Amino acid sequence: MRRTGQFDGETAWHRYHRVSNRLRSSNPESATLAQMAAQGPPPPPTFDPVPPWLDWYTSQPPTPVVFSFLLVRLHFDGLLSSDEVDAYAGRATADSMAEIKATLQARAQIAAAHHAQGDS
Repeated sequence: MRRTGQFDGETAWHRYHRVSNRLRSSNPESATLAQMAAQGPPPPPTFDPVPPWLDWYTSQPPTPVVFSFLLVRLHFDGLLSSDEVDAYAGRATADSMAEIKATLQARAQIAAAHHAQGDS
């Protein structure tokens, strides 16, 4: 080995791969980054308009008081109109929660279809 750190007969290509392999083996983060770079960019994120906490209330019907707070929150988040909130007021059943969730999912599918067609 010469003082430059290069083995006899070693080309620059060989040295690059020898050094990069040594760095990858000594640093698992760089190996992970190299794998991520080889995989390409991640797929674009998908937007799920149904809040995750709504799933729990779909399986466990809320009390009337909690249901009214949920309606206010969904209206505040822009997911339900004031007319829809008025229509659901006083109904705290599992059917109401399932209906709200289905409505939000249907709106998301329609919006995704319009976005895919370029109709923003």
